[in-house]
Amino acid sequence: MVRAGWSNSLAMRISSPDCKQILPQTAAHDKMDADTTSVRIHFFICGINKGNKARGSIEKQMEVLQTERLCLRAFEEKDLEDYYAYCSDPEVGIHGGWPPHQNREQSREQLQQLMEQKNSWAICQKDTGRNIGLVALREDIRRHRSPQNCRVLSYLLARPYWGRGLMTEAVQEVLRYAFEEMGLQLVSTYRFSYNQRSGRVMEKLGFVHEGTLRQCTERFDGQLLDVMCYSMNREEYEQWKQKNSR
Repeated sequence: MVRAGWSNSLAMRISSPDCKQILPQTAAHDKMDADTTSVRIHFFICGINKGNKARGSIEKQMEVLQTERLCLRAFEEKDLEDYYAYCSDPEVGIHGGWPPHQNREQSREQLQQLMEQKNSWAICQKDTGRNIGLVALREDIRRHRSPQNCRVLSYLLARPYWGRGLMTEAVQEVLRYAFEEMGLQLVSTYRFSYNQRSGRVMEKLGFVHEGTLRQCTERFDGQLLDVMCYSMNREEYEQWKQKNSR
């Protein structure tokens, strides 16, 4: 659903419509997208509001996750410039339903909110330490399920890093953490119907297309868009893991 990437100015792709975007400003739904050749930011940030506090044992501790090329850690103040770079890119937020950040203060405020979250990871390169994106597991406001059992996945990646398989690498590790350590029963995610690249990422990782919410979101530019819904339950995750570990 969103399309983004990061160029030298960092851009990103968002794949989750109808979402409170934690980047630009908090909306009333969630929006995010995926990562692929031209789309690298699955930014599904749902309901990240000021004052949101960690709930239950599931969010008591922020885990640092490692992959071959990436380190997923808590956001820090030093991430401001990288964060502002991709959030201010006009080709990033639009695919998630939100306009680009207008100044660093806007990014600083939302970065502070991210720093308070226990399930929002900064995607960082191991070789440079640079923050190149974000992955989050938030409460899915579209489903009447406890956040202890069900979360919505959101992620985004700066444009210069599209096409390298980095988003897939990051999301795969977050899914492992979600099912094997958090003990979730279901992980959902969403994208705008036109965001085909995001859809391919979701399907590549084993998500199942549930259906389409027609004319679900009116974007800031007046466009009325359909939202495609995806999910993966624990059994499907185990099957995908077994199939791809061969």
